[in-house]
Amino acid sequence: MILRPIIIFLFSCLAGMPVHAQPRDYAKKSLLFLSELEQDSLIRGAAAGLMQDRGMPKSVFYRKYAEYRPVLQQMIRKRLPDHFRVIDKKYKTVPAAGSESFRQIRAEYVRELESTVRASMLAQPSFMQAILLHVDETDRILSFHSDIKVHSDGRIIVDEQIEVYNGNGVARSSNDEIQRGIRRSFPTRYKTAKGFNSSTGFRVLSVTVNGDREIYELKKAPNGVDMYIGNPVVNLDKGVYTYGITYETERQLIFHNQKDELYWNVNGNGWSFSCDSISALIQFPKNARIMESACYTGVQGSASTSCRSRILSDSSIFFSAIGSLMPFEGLTIAASVEKGVVSPPSQLQNAWQWTKDNLIVPVMGLFVLLFLFFHFRHWWKVGRDPRGGTVIPRFAPPAGFSPADAGYLYRQAYSEDLFAASVIDHAVNRRLIINVSKEGVIFKSTHYAFDAPPGSQYQTERHWQSYEWYGYDVSSLYGKEVSNGTYNASIAAINRSLHQQLKNRMLKTKGRANSFKSLFSLNDQAVGIGIFVLFLLGFGGIIYLAMFGTKTLVLLSAALWLVCLIIQIVFMRIIKAYTPEGRKYMDEVQGFRMYLATAEQHVYDAMNPPEKNLQLFEKYLPYAIALNCEQAWSDQFADVLESTMQQGQSPSYLRGVSGSGFRSAGLYSGISSGLSGAISSASTPPSSSSGGSSGGG
Repeated sequence: MILRPIIIFLFSCLAGMPVHAQPRDYAKKSLLFLSELEQDSLIRGAAAGLMQDRGMPKSVFYRKYAEYRPVLQQMIRKRLPDHFRVIDKKYKTVPAAGSESFRQIRAEYVRELESTVRASMLAQPSFMQAILLHVDETDRILSFHSDIKVHSDGRIIVDEQIEVYNGNGVARSSNDEIQRGIRRSFPTRYKTAKGFNSSTGFRVLSVTVNGDREIYELKKAPNGVDMYIGNPVVNLDKGVYTYGITYETERQLIFHNQKDELYWNVNGNGWSFSCDSISALIQFPKNARIMESACYTGVQGSASTSCRSRILSDSSIFFSAIGSLMPFEGLTIAASVEKGVVSPPSQLQNAWQWTKDNLIVPVMGLFVLLFLFFHFRHWWKVGRDPRGGTVIPRFAPPAGFSPADAGYLYRQAYSEDLFAASVIDHAVNRRLIINVSKEGVIFKSTHYAFDAPPGSQYQTERHWQSYEWYGYDVSSLYGKEVSNGTYNASIAAINRSLHQQLKNRMLKTKGRANSFKSLFSLNDQAVGIGIFVLFLLGFGGIIYLAMFGTKTLVLLSAALWLVCLIIQIVFMRIIKAYTPEGRKYMDEVQGFRMYLATAEQHVYDAMNPPEKNLQLFEKYLPYAIALNCEQAWSDQFADVLESTMQQGQSPSYLRGVSGSGFRSAGLYSGISSGLSGAISSASTPPSSSSGGSSGGG
């Protein structure tokens, strides 16, 4: 540091004499009352007091005193010998040491020494100004000492004494962050090697500033607790402040197989201040014997060992850093003792602590069990189907069943295939004409347009029956068009009407009589509850994991949530239940589907079915579409369709289909699937409003 040679050179010139160390026997008799060490201490104190009056804290002066001392000695030697000789002459004899007279004379020497120090310094104002000009006004930690007492039950009591300098923020400072107090961070949450959370206890016992109790506030931090010490509305004056923090912590020791270890970061690595000196004292229980020790300095993860340790006794050890620490550097210490001195926590305590630290895992695990129990209990009460009867092939649908009825009962769910089946049913019964065309320049898509048959040749009673079956008038389809990727509000409304009509005809609903049969129940109350609970669980889990999550916890939580989702999906599939009457009708529908879906000719013939003809094919084609077996039904009538074409007949209700297309057994399967897709597009609103929809309105 350049301060010392500057001051020494300056005042050597002023004094006109060389600077070298000299004894302080300013008067031989004075040494009988004040030793050299006492005189040096008094000079130091008097000079510090005067500089404190000029705005320089005593502790700051004391730390630089070794640099000021030679110049001070030269200044004082000019005045002090003459002043001490006056006192020497005043008292001819030396009283017995310890007597009242001795103490009075000694006090007179002390007063004269302190007065001379002040007078000498005041006579050289440039000396004091030089000191003040080189004062470092940076906010910093002057000293940090921690007393760490380890108890036999694993508790640790820590007393920290943190002496800080609060500068005035002038140009000679690189840090002016201390305004109202300090912030001390205490890490209490860690991540284990397996990726789980682990926490340590923390309880504040006392907080003081310069020996007086001080206001503080604890706030949660990402990995622990932040303590804000100081009045939040009062700015600190320039000066030195000693903060005392005493707290209790637990679960800090590492219990190895052959030893128990305390690994401790003394000051933490979060300080934005430099630290002039730092030390720590660890005291284990008195019957402990320290086996090993180590210390490290620097930023987080540093392996630097610019520190020293000294064993004071079998159970206590002292650590200190060599030199100062830069901002965000810390001192980490470690010491181990023999097994058996400190009692480790029990397995039950460890399990309970793990549960609290990783709460989302046991909570979600318990939730999976409760979720499963809730759904199983609900299924057991209302979701079990009556035992089915023997299913035999049937050559007609149940009496009064529309194609959509049969498909809705078979699936226990609605889909656009049922709408397509109703459209084909209208067509094969000559109530509707379907015009099929390809549109597009490069990528062509199938377009379907619905028209009324010439002369409206359907019978009034048959039209009324179709309305009762489907919940919409076939005439509402006239002039409408559907194609993939195009929304049509009118088609969407008709689709909703059909869906509602099927629910009215089939579902068992509390408080309402069905227009047809009560054949099955969706039991969807619990489904809605399950979906809502899954949403809450996922939302709450995201919030928890955002605060306390680790990669391991995220993966485990996601896996448990997926288990709940699988339970929900399975439950949604099995909770629908047939009524006893519905089970009987379902047996008939399954028997009818067995007839429609049989592809092998010899099996089909063994059923002794009705004679194949075009009328029979068209009559049951809508049922085959609704029951998802139109391809097999078409394959059975491939020869009939070919023969019909050769006779020059073609379906009048399908226009735009080539003859070769009509001969293909896959024609009707393609039309049904294409029509279902187009209806689905027409019934699905676009994701963003476009000001209207295309197609017939």
